Amino acid sequence: MQNGNWFFALLPAREDAVSLARWAREHVDADVWRLYAAEDLHVTASFVGPLRAEVDAQRLAQAAANAVADLRPCRWELRGLEGFPSAQEAKRVLYVPLVAPGADLEEGNRAWWTELTRRLQAAAQSVGYAVPDTQVPHLTVARARGKSLPVPQLEAWSGQLWARQLHWMGPGKTQRYQSFAQVSWQ
Repeated sequence: MQNGNWFFALLPAREDAVSLARWAREHVDADVWRLYAAEDLHVTASFVGPLRAEVDAQRLAQAAANAVADLRPCRWELRGLEGFPSAQEAKRVLYVPLVAPGADLEEGNRAWWTELTRRLQAAAQSVGYAVPDTQVPHLTVARARGKSLPVPQLEAWSGQLWARQLHWMGPGKTQRYQSFAQVSWQ
């Protein structure tokens, strides 16, 4: 097992990831922002961090799979361009937020996200990990290369994300992150 950060994530459909990465290359200044490649785009559902040697990655993946197996798919829209840290004008991270695809679904999607992250936290705790609350559902597209920067004023990309699979992600050999296990929802 490689060292590095591990997390649970939702992945956009391949065509949406390619479209978003292309949009970022065309609109975001790559001299000051480090852009994510299409294969690295993801929505972090629960961040775990580096794994300890005594904890088996498979045990954590299985605990999470059992915890979320009965969830249903959830549709989100990706819309806008924002940045973290949210309390400051200058940002280190550019992201596209996930929003409900209509006001009537907003409460249901928030409840789905809260339930997903609560179950993932409980699964991680069951094998000895305390994981932080996950922030706003978002898809990171770039990180500042140096100092924090203001969010560029651009016409933002928009698309959809169907949350149909949860992936157990870790350091990749040929790309930044790699999916080591997944749970699919019907």
